[in-house]
Amino acid sequence: MNKNIIYQDNESSVLLEKNGKKSSSKRTRHINIRTFLVTDAIAKEECDVVWINRDYMYSDYLTKAQQGAEFVMMRDFIMGVNPFNCG
Repeated sequence: MNKNIIYQDNESSVLLEKNGKKSSSKRTRHINIRTFLVTDAIAKEECDVVWINRDYMYSDYLTKAQQGAEFVMMRDFIMGVNPFNCG
């Protein structure tokens, strides 16, 4: 079985998930230990968190309003039309 990869477009979240409490500050001290489930999974080598550019977060198409060229690119990717347009 391959390692699960979690793609994230927020660099601060990636650092917090990889480093756990070491990356915490006064602003993140309210985060409960239970929320470090991903940090524990990374430590057990069950998954890995990777930062990617927001342009390649295809799930954003389903959750955020898109306009113009970004809408056309995501629509084409989802529908499988002109797949070479997506970089």
